[in-house]
Amino acid sequence: MDFGEFFFLRFGVEVEQRSLAGNYFLSQLLFGTYWPEHPEGLPAYLTPAGYALAQRNVDKLELVNDSIQRHLEQRQGPPYDAYFLSNVFDWQSSIDRIRTTNALLSPGARASMLNEAALLLWRNMLATPSLPAEFLERFRVDRTLSDELSGKERSLLYRAVTVARLP
Repeated sequence: MDFGEFFFLRFGVEVEQRSLAGNYFLSQLLFGTYWPEHPEGLPAYLTPAGYALAQRNVDKLELVNDSIQRHLEQRQGPPYDAYFLSNVFDWQSSIDRIRTTNALLSPGARASMLNEAALLLWRNMLATPSLPAEFLERFRVDRTLSDELSGKERSLLYRAVTVARLP
Protein backbone atom coordinates (compact mmCIF):
# COMPACT_ATOMS: atom_id res chain seq x y z
CA MET A 1 0.00 0.00 0.00
CA ASP A 2 1.37 3.43 -0.85
CA PHE A 3 1.26 6.38 1.52
CA GLY A 4 -1.61 8.16 -0.28
CA GLU A 5 -3.88 5.12 -0.01
CA PHE A 6 -2.84 4.56 3.60
CA PHE A 7 -3.54 8.19 4.54
CA PHE A 8 -6.91 8.13 2.74
CA LEU A 9 -7.99 5.04 4.70
CA ARG A 10 -6.79 6.47 8.03
CA PHE A 11 -8.51 9.78 7.29
CA GLY A 12 -11.79 7.97 6.61
CA VAL A 13 -11.61 6.05 9.88
CA GLU A 14 -10.80 9.21 11.83
CA VAL A 15 -13.63 11.26 10.34
CA GLU A 16 -16.18 8.47 10.78
CA GLN A 17 -15.24 7.43 14.32
CA ARG A 18 -14.06 10.52 16.18
CA SER A 19 -15.25 14.01 16.93
CA LEU A 20 -13.58 16.67 14.82
CA ALA A 21 -13.81 19.13 17.69
CA GLY A 22 -11.58 16.98 19.87
CA ASN A 23 -8.91 16.30 17.26
CA TYR A 24 -6.48 19.18 16.87
CA PHE A 25 -4.69 17.31 14.06
CA LEU A 26 -7.86 17.25 11.97
CA SER A 27 -8.84 20.84 12.71
CA GLN A 28 -5.32 21.98 11.76
CA LEU A 29 -5.38 19.87 8.59
CA LEU A 30 -8.87 20.89 7.46
CA PHE A 31 -9.10 24.49 8.67
CA GLY A 32 -5.49 25.58 9.22
CA THR A 33 -6.11 26.35 12.87
CA TYR A 34 -6.61 24.77 16.26
CA TRP A 35 -9.85 25.14 18.27
CA PRO A 36 -8.57 26.58 21.56
CA GLU A 37 -12.11 27.03 22.90
CA HIS A 38 -12.65 23.24 22.84
CA PRO A 39 -11.26 21.24 25.82
CA GLU A 40 -9.19 19.04 23.49
CA GLY A 41 -8.72 21.57 20.72
CA LEU A 42 -5.02 22.21 21.40
CA PRO A 43 -1.99 19.97 21.74
CA ALA A 44 -1.21 19.53 25.45
CA TYR A 45 2.00 21.56 25.24
CA LEU A 46 0.04 24.61 23.99
CA THR A 47 -2.37 24.65 26.93
CA PRO A 48 -1.37 26.82 29.90
CA ALA A 49 -0.86 23.74 32.12
CA GLY A 50 1.04 21.84 29.41
CA TYR A 51 3.28 24.79 28.66
CA ALA A 52 4.07 25.23 32.36
CA LEU A 53 4.93 21.53 32.64
CA ALA A 54 7.19 21.71 29.60
CA GLN A 55 8.95 24.77 31.02
CA ARG A 56 9.50 23.00 34.36
CA ASN A 57 11.16 20.08 32.59
CA VAL A 58 13.03 21.80 29.77
CA ASP A 59 16.33 21.34 31.60
CA LYS A 60 15.87 17.55 31.27
CA LEU A 61 15.78 17.77 27.48
CA GLU A 62 18.82 16.28 25.79
CA LEU A 63 19.31 16.94 22.09
CA VAL A 64 21.61 14.50 20.36
CA ASN A 65 22.88 14.94 16.82
CA ASP A 66 24.11 11.40 16.24
CA SER A 67 22.86 8.06 15.05
CA ILE A 68 20.62 6.35 17.56
CA GLN A 69 22.89 3.31 17.50
CA ARG A 70 26.08 5.21 18.32
CA HIS A 71 24.35 7.32 20.99
CA LEU A 72 22.94 4.28 22.78
CA GLU A 73 26.20 2.34 22.61
CA GLN A 74 28.30 5.20 24.00
CA ARG A 75 25.87 6.90 26.39
CA GLN A 76 26.99 7.53 29.95
CA GLY A 77 24.97 9.26 32.61
CA PRO A 78 21.80 9.01 34.64
CA PRO A 79 19.08 6.63 33.48
CA TYR A 80 16.38 7.68 31.07
CA ASP A 81 12.80 7.08 32.08
CA ALA A 82 11.79 6.23 28.53
CA TYR A 83 12.82 5.89 24.93
CA PHE A 84 10.27 7.14 22.37
CA LEU A 85 11.22 5.82 18.96
CA SER A 86 8.15 7.01 17.06
CA ASN A 87 8.23 5.31 13.66
CA VAL A 88 11.98 4.70 13.55
CA PHE A 89 11.56 1.02 12.66
CA ASP A 90 9.19 1.76 9.74
CA TRP A 91 11.88 3.46 7.71
CA GLN A 92 14.81 1.21 8.56
CA SER A 93 16.08 -1.72 6.58
CA SER A 94 16.05 -5.05 8.38
CA ILE A 95 19.81 -4.65 8.98
CA ASP A 96 19.32 -1.21 10.55
CA ARG A 97 16.46 -2.52 12.74
CA ILE A 98 18.86 -5.17 14.04
CA ARG A 99 21.54 -2.52 14.64
CA THR A 100 19.09 -0.28 16.51
CA THR A 101 17.70 -3.08 18.66
CA ASN A 102 21.23 -4.31 19.38
CA ALA A 103 22.14 -0.75 20.40
CA LEU A 104 19.12 -0.67 22.73
CA LEU A 105 20.50 -3.83 24.34
CA SER A 106 24.07 -2.51 24.48
CA PRO A 107 25.74 -1.91 27.86
CA GLY A 108 25.43 1.88 27.47
CA ALA A 109 21.73 1.72 26.73
CA ARG A 110 21.06 -0.90 29.42
CA ALA A 111 22.89 1.24 31.97
CA SER A 112 20.67 4.15 31.01
CA MET A 113 17.52 2.03 31.44
CA LEU A 114 18.11 0.81 34.98
CA ASN A 115 15.07 2.72 36.16
CA GLU A 116 12.48 0.01 36.93
CA ALA A 117 9.75 2.16 35.41
CA ALA A 118 11.63 2.57 32.12
CA LEU A 119 9.47 2.37 29.03
CA LEU A 120 10.27 1.77 25.41
CA LEU A 121 7.61 3.11 23.05
CA TRP A 122 7.53 2.82 19.29
CA ARG A 123 4.86 3.65 16.77
CA ASN A 124 4.28 2.14 13.38
CA MET A 125 2.89 4.09 10.49
CA LEU A 126 2.77 2.55 7.06
CA ALA A 127 4.60 -0.64 7.94
CA THR A 128 4.68 -2.88 10.98
CA PRO A 129 8.02 -4.60 10.58
CA SER A 130 8.85 -7.41 12.93
CA LEU A 131 11.68 -6.85 15.36
CA PRO A 132 14.35 -9.40 16.21
CA ALA A 133 13.17 -12.09 18.65
CA GLU A 134 16.26 -11.56 20.86
CA PHE A 135 15.18 -7.97 21.34
CA LEU A 136 11.53 -8.70 22.06
CA GLU A 137 12.52 -11.39 24.59
CA ARG A 138 14.25 -8.73 26.70
CA PHE A 139 11.15 -6.54 27.01
CA ARG A 140 7.61 -7.25 28.12
CA VAL A 141 5.07 -5.67 25.79
CA ASP A 142 2.35 -3.97 27.79
CA ARG A 143 -0.56 -4.90 25.53
CA THR A 144 -3.14 -3.03 27.65
CA LEU A 145 -1.21 0.25 27.57
CA SER A 146 -0.30 -0.27 23.90
CA ASP A 147 -3.96 -0.73 22.96
CA GLU A 148 -5.00 2.25 25.08
CA LEU A 149 -2.44 4.54 23.45
CA SER A 150 -3.25 3.20 19.97
CA GLY A 151 -6.90 4.11 20.63
CA LYS A 152 -5.88 7.64 21.61
CA GLU A 153 -3.75 8.19 18.52
CA ARG A 154 -5.23 11.17 16.68
CA SER A 155 -2.56 12.12 14.17
CA LEU A 156 -4.09 9.88 11.47
CA LEU A 157 -0.67 8.45 10.72
CA TYR A 158 -0.04 5.58 13.09
CA ARG A 159 -1.61 2.16 12.90
CA ALA A 160 0.05 0.83 16.05
CA VAL A 161 1.60 2.09 19.24
CA THR A 162 3.64 -0.42 21.21
CA VAL A 163 4.84 0.05 24.77
CA ALA A 164 7.34 -2.35 26.31
CA ARG A 165 8.86 -2.47 29.77
CA LEU A 166 12.00 -4.02 31.08
CA PRO A 167 11.16 -7.33 32.79
